[in-house]
Amino acid sequence: MNTQPFDLDDVLDSLMVEESKPSYTVLTRWIAKYPQFSKELADFFAVWAIQAERSDEVEIDSERLSNLAVSHAMELLHRRGTEQKSASKSGSVRLFTAIAAVGKTIQSAAAELELDSELLKKLDLRRLTDLPGRLCEAASEQLSMSAEAYRSMVVGQPVINASAHHKAKGKLSLTTETFAHAVERSSLSDDKKAHWASIIAAEKGKRNE
Repeated sequence: MNTQPFDLDDVLDSLMVEESKPSYTVLTRWIAKYPQFSKELADFFAVWAIQAERSDEVEIDSERLSNLAVSHAMELLHRRGTEQKSASKSGSVRLFTAIAAVGKTIQSAAAELELDSELLKKLDLRRLTDLPGRLCEAASEQLSMSAEAYRSMVVGQPVINASAHHKAKGKLSLTTETFAHAVERSSLSDDKKAHWASIIAAEKGKRNE
């Protein structure tokens, strides 16, 4: 029988039982275990870290500290309501949020994947199609999630960013393009463009076998 917690309150209860103090290492470990709650866990650890720092100046009972941290996290969850829960389940967590949750910058995440920042932005906004399996596998390892979870996060209904929505006078046209086309038009070096072209061709060849 699988007893792993799937609700945020169960995850936080388990976290407070197993961990004695907040740290970046602890945060990344729990986000790796429960990537669907990466934003909530980051919020929780931020509050916990502040409270732990204050405890150096004012003696605070450890049980009370835990209760305060859990209460605050529950308040955040309640404020987001069922909409946030359904968003997590539907895979609408944004790529940039997941990158920040593991302590990376957009630039470093792009460099590790041999992409540029503009390509990563297009992935965040779900504007690319026909993603190579190699990309999803590499990105999933980078973000400590499954390749399927990564693909569901960056593929689907395109996202309208706030600035585009504000500037638009009429109905927005959410255009998409293939990953191969986006790479060809990107600022990547010719070597990196050739690298992705060979991967795309190889994967296409396997599918046609």
